[in-house]
Amino acid sequence: MMIQKPKGTYDLMPLETQKYRALENHLINLLENYGYGEIRTPIFEYSKVFHRENELSDMVLKETYNFKDKGGRDLTLRPEGTAGVIRSYVEQKLYANQGITKLYYLGPNFRYERPQKGRYRQFYQFGIEAIGAKSASLDAEVVTLAYKIVSSLGLKQVIVKINTLGDINSRKEYNLNLAKYFKEYKTELCENCNTRLTVNPMRILDCKIDGNKDFVKNAPKSIDYLTIEAKEYFSDVLRYLDAMDVIYKVDESLVRGLDY
Repeated sequence: MMIQKPKGTYDLMPLETQKYRALENHLINLLENYGYGEIRTPIFEYSKVFHRENELSDMVLKETYNFKDKGGRDLTLRPEGTAGVIRSYVEQKLYANQGITKLYYLGPNFRYERPQKGRYRQFYQFGIEAIGAKSASLDAEVVTLAYKIVSSLGLKQVIVKINTLGDINSRKEYNLNLAKYFKEYKTELCENCNTRLTVNPMRILDCKIDGNKDFVKNAPKSIDYLTIEAKEYFSDVLRYLDAMDVIYKVDESLVRGLDY
């Protein structure tokens, strides 16, 4: 019997790896011109890096590859890049530099989800993190870089959709009002969303079951609960994007990944 590759994975042949390498080099050159340096974190981490108490995201509940090593320690294959980078930032005390740390990463990640076209159980992720300052200009730079990367690959008519959760106080007020709103529809929510209602009501907005229901689409918008400071900050981000010639659209219904 011939052994085949596991479901949800793929082989890259020489012609394909050439394309991958060309894309990687293009991304690296662009980011290093902006002062970003490469970071490489382990492919597996202690599970607590990705799993938090009361975490209800699909990634944690159903999609991570978890295992125990020979010492009985709980480990998880890396499902995304950010958590490991932040763990390293703290562990390596990069904050001691008292400046902005700009990092980029690329490499394989693993999620146990239903394989489909363009979505695999082993996949490659590229990303950037700019850590160490609360700065509207820095936030705008990150958005601009994403815009430049996509545009530089030859895609036309690129538009950035942008929304905001504001600051901690904005988010707290928004969560309270969402919970109050969704309690009126408790009997219409799926089982997962009834749990989310008390833990993280924002997760209801991008639920795969309830997300397209009219009462969810008509739920309160985060932008209506911003503090004065958060409104000014968001306006500053948009002004910087204007200055950087980024074409964008404020989309008050943009909610994907609010549990991230």
